[in-house]
Formats: sequence, C-alpha cells, structure tokens
Amino acid sequence: MKETSSLGLNKTGIKTSPLLSKQMVTGMEEFRKMPLDESITANEFRQAYISESGEAAKVPAPATAKGAISSGMQMLKGNDPRILIDKLGERIAFERTGVRLYDALITKCELLDTEETVSRLRTFREEEAHHFEIVRDVMEKLGGDSTAMTPCANTAGVASMGLLQVISDPRTTVAQCVQAILIAELADNDAWDLLIQLADEAGLAEQVKQFQIAKDNEDTHLEFMREWLKELTLRKDTEAEQGRH
Repeated sequence: MKETSSLGLNKTGIKTSPLLSKQMVTGMEEFRKMPLDESITANEFRQAYISESGEAAKVPAPATAKGAISSGMQMLKGNDPRILIDKLGERIAFERTGVRLYDALITKCELLDTEETVSRLRTFREEEAHHFEIVRDVMEKLGGDSTAMTPCANTAGVASMGLLQVISDPRTTVAQCVQAILIAELADNDAWDLLIQLADEAGLAEQVKQFQIAKDNEDTHLEFMREWLKELTLRKDTEAEQGRH
C-alpha cells in the first residue's frame, strides 16, 4: 500500500487507444441512426417508474404501549412523531457505519501513520460507538424499535456504502480515505443539528443535552479531518514540486 498515488499507465481515458476510441465513436454514430420509438422520452420513462414505485421503507408503528402513548402525546402537541423516529433510525444506521469507517481507517493508518494519529482516530471511533448507543437508547425509551430500518436509515445506509468501499479498498491512499471520512463527517454534522432541533420541538430536554454533547464531538471530528486532509494534500503537492527541481 502506498501513501500517495503514483504516475503510470491508466487505461480509462479515451486518448489511451486512439484506434479503439475511433471505433467506439463510429459505433455510437451508427446506433443513433437506428429507428427509435420517440413517443416517450427517457425522462418520461424514468418519471413513470418514479410515480409507480412504492416506498423505500416505512416508519414502524410503536412496538409497545409506552411507545403508542408517547406518539399520542407528540401528536397532541402538534408534532409528527414519525419524523423524529425516522431521523433517530437514520442516526443509528449512520453512527454504526461511522464506527466501521473509523475501524477501516485505523487499520490502514496503523501501517503508515504515527501512533499519535492512530490514538486520536481510536478516540473518534469510540465516540461514534457511544453516539450510536445514545440514539439507540433514546429510540427504545420512546418505545420505538432500534433494530428497524426506517426510510431515512435505509437511504443513509445506501449513501454511506460507497464511503466504506473507498476506505476498505487496500489500494486507496490515506488522503483518499480521509476525504471519504470528511464527506461522512460533513453529513453527520448537519444531521445532528437537525436531530437536536426535532428533539427540542418534541420537548425532550434531557435528550437534547445528550445530542448536543455528541454534536460537539462531531465538530471536533470534522475540524480534525478538514485540517488533516489539507495537510496531506499540500504536503504531497510540495513533495511533487520539489521532485521536479
């Protein structure tokens, strides 16, 4: 594994093989001459699928009498309990993935980086695990099912899948992995702000305090990743510049 990308043969660009590229363009031009059904556009075709599709998932009904009462109280206050439950499910899914992201980054950094950096990452990993436990406990306290895949949990899981693939790939550099973590932390940071607002509107004062502590942790994660990526990128740029002289 290398700490930075190397210069070498890359066959993905069209200019790598002018002859085959010309044949590909010719083939596309011939394809365009084929008679097509123009009664429906590609966009209309996609919209038909969208309009006929079902939901990605459903917000589960309260699993306990306590949960039903809690939902009823929220509705009396004018709040929609489904939104809070859905967003709690999202954070459960995302924080669980956050633990896996840091596990994968730690494994890679143990080969290349300092023990000080690895120790910092381990702290972040434990904080992500703790955030998962906090939200899981709140979900259970409200009578929800913390194991259920809510709609937002489903989409968060799919969205973060690519980030996990980047960091787990043995060929990616530390800088590339840090950029993937930064994307996750940016999304995580805004999501905690929204969850705090929803909990506050629901009158969950104690939970708001817990969520705010988690948000403060995430602020630290985000700032560290921003600075680390900048440092890695500028350092490699300087080394490349020195290599040209």
